[in-house]
Amino acid sequence: MTMEVKLRAEMLRKKKRVFGWIFIASTVVFFASNMLFSLSPMFPLPDPSPPVHVGPPGGPPPDSSPPSGSPNNSGDLDTAVMVSLVSLLTSITSLIGFFSTTVLAWRKEKREVISSNIEIKKNELELAKLRMELSKHEEDRNNESA
Repeated sequence: MTMEVKLRAEMLRKKKRVFGWIFIASTVVFFASNMLFSLSPMFPLPDPSPPVHVGPPGGPPPDSSPPSGSPNNSGDLDTAVMVSLVSLLTSITSLIGFFSTTVLAWRKEKREVISSNIEIKKNELELAKLRMELSKHEEDRNNESA
């Protein structure tokens, strides 16, 4: 194998490792964000602001909707969904890259095996030809000396 072929094979292996690690990391982020998102309604964080009662004393209680600064508002939901979507897209893309570089490496190795087999057969034929020429020259020498 030439040096160039070895460098290309090493480059494919390196890319395959990178795609594999990116896939693992983005999958972990995806599942972690989904787990945190699903657990957040079970364990809401306390609201740091004291409850404010607006109106006359003894009047109707204030609106029970969560304040805009609470940790479970729609902004946090949007962020969690975006993190999940980005990590899912990264996982899918890196998995496709991992599989494509694996298939390319397999095809390259198959071509290299075929090429090396052809080279071996070519060398065997050349060796047989050289042996025939050598035996012919030896016969000619033997005939000349006799």
